[in-house]
Amino acid sequence: MERVIQTETDDLSVKRSRSMSSGLWSVEEKREINIRTNDDIEGCFITGSCIIPSGEILLADYNNKKLKKLDNMYNVRCVCDLSHIPYDVCYVRDNVAVVSLSWKKLQFVDTTHSMTLLKSIDTDHECLGLVCHGDQMYVRDCYGSVYSYSTDGIKQQMIYLISRNESFLFNYYIFNNTSPITVSNDGSKLYLPGLNELVTIDNNGNHLFTLNNEDINFKCGVCVDDEGFVYVNDMNWNIIKISEDGRTILQVITNLSNLTGGRSRTLTFDRKNKALIEAGWSDTIIVLKLRK
Repeated sequence: MERVIQTETDDLSVKRSRSMSSGLWSVEEKREINIRTNDDIEGCFITGSCIIPSGEILLADYNNKKLKKLDNMYNVRCVCDLSHIPYDVCYVRDNVAVVSLSWKKLQFVDTTHSMTLLKSIDTDHECLGLVCHGDQMYVRDCYGSVYSYSTDGIKQQMIYLISRNESFLFNYYIFNNTSPITVSNDGSKLYLPGLNELVTIDNNGNHLFTLNNEDINFKCGVCVDDEGFVYVNDMNWNIIKISEDGRTILQVITNLSNLTGGRSRTLTFDRKNKALIEAGWSDTIIVLKLRK
């Protein structure tokens, strides 16, 4: 059952750049949409999501070991059973998506019609966060390090090794079993959320900037909109907008504490509908229709 809430911009303030004020969003509508199916044994736990060129949405359901495909109205249209627990999903090319699985696996999936499993690849590291741009796929492991792959699943090299000097940060990745990642629209930068920080690197793994903020506990979801702005969600249920260079917090888009029944894990920007899609440990996704 879908729940729709009309809303204006939430009354939350964050220091922001005045020069970017014309690009600020407000939330026109909040919708909660059920994505649990009759075949689901467990409650949904969505750990990864992406939009494919058709406008459909793919959701990786950790608890039920499924890949779910939603139409552009966010209704579940088909489900594909997976051999192992999924962590994330990204679209690569030619109607093919890749799902990162437990036990160090990458699973290729034909996304047309009812979805079909293609080849799977065993890797020499855990595969959690996934993102693709052009002919490059980037995989983040359970420690937060980043590897480059071809879209055929051929490993190229480790491009970024997270510092393990801070044992608390190191344990954060292990305990949460999540390492989100997204890429800028031109493919030149990668964004890596962590504990109280957002790390920005270039596509060769060179560190560009680390945005630290003790008041904002960056969580799991990260995505980029059609203008290049970065969005993350935090442990206070805020969705936060950040500048394209990863240096400046521009806006708190909204707070979701009164909507979602569980911890959020993934965030996707629906460019066609100008909406943010938030999902996590819940049988519903939250769709935030945006306006300027």
